Amino acid sequence: MENRILIVDDEEEICSVLARRFTKEGYSSITANNGREALNHFYKENFSLIISDIKMPEMNGMEFLKNVKSVNPNIMVIMMTAFPEVDRVVEAMRLGACDFILKPVDLDLVVSSVKKTLEKKSLEEI
Repeated sequence: MENRILIVDDEEEICSVLARRFTKEGYSSITANNGREALNHFYKENFSLIISDIKMPEMNGMEFLKNVKSVNPNIMVIMMTAFPEVDRVVEAMRLGACDFILKPVDLDLVVSSVKKTLEKKSLEEI
């Protein structure tokens, strides 16, 4: 099965940069500009992994993470933020995020995190 990634960020530039890089790495991706839009994609399609910003309009990343994990507790979610408050990081991990990336993103670091997370997922599915 092809690895598909859902990228959620209200900054379209970040979505497009990540999507282009993931295409180069051999991954398929879909983008959404807020948690509500991302949930619509999540309910209709299968994803191997989600990368979501925390601070977004309409539905923030933490709310989105809670919704996603309530439907599929095994989905892998990597959170991103430009505002790395320790309590927010701890809360995201408690809610089931598997990694945390600081903005501005280092594309090599994001790809490394995605590869590591997908490897972990495939080992858990064996």
